[in-house]
Amino acid sequence: MRYFFVLFLFFLGFPIGAKGSLPADTVQELPLAPLVDSPSTEKSEEQNVAAVPERILSPEYELYENGRHYLTQQRLDLAQKAFEEVVEKYQATPEAILARFWLGEFMLKSNNYSGATLAFGQAYGELKKSQKQKDFSPDKFHGEEDRLPEILAKLAYSLKMINKRGDACITLRQINKDYKKRQKTLDWYTAELSKELKCQ
Repeated sequence: MRYFFVLFLFFLGFPIGAKGSLPADTVQELPLAPLVDSPSTEKSEEQNVAAVPERILSPEYELYENGRHYLTQQRLDLAQKAFEEVVEKYQATPEAILARFWLGEFMLKSNNYSGATLAFGQAYGELKKSQKQKDFSPDKFHGEEDRLPEILAKLAYSLKMINKRGDACITLRQINKDYKKRQKTLDWYTAELSKELKCQ
């Protein structure tokens, strides 16, 4: 039993001074931090292969993220320019679809309801179409692929504001039919809008 206890202490790194135990100088001290190669030491090929390359962002994603960043800083003019540039330069990308949604938001705020109707309609149609593609991945939309009911709700509001009440009611019914799971705030918004439009 004493032998196992001595071995246990040895593995823990305690000095062992009892008779018959190993001398203390046979135990190597481990460095506290990994050794750093000196400048003269060449790295092996295996070490070079193991290096992880930096992740490079696509230009459309970088531009889109700039727009989002400007939004958080309330620099709305710069955000709008960034989103417009995404739509103009990278039309067929997920970033352009999401940028159209944000442009629709800007148009709503500036009371450009016909422009907002167009932007939300395009964003909805393209996002819906993308979700039906075989290679669809939520990752491509950076966690924003679930905006469809929100886009429809804002489209309904824009339609209402340009006196297309019938189309607005159809859009609201589509939300209830296609998107059973949605945010509670969106439920309140669509219910109020339906009541105001007197949708049946």
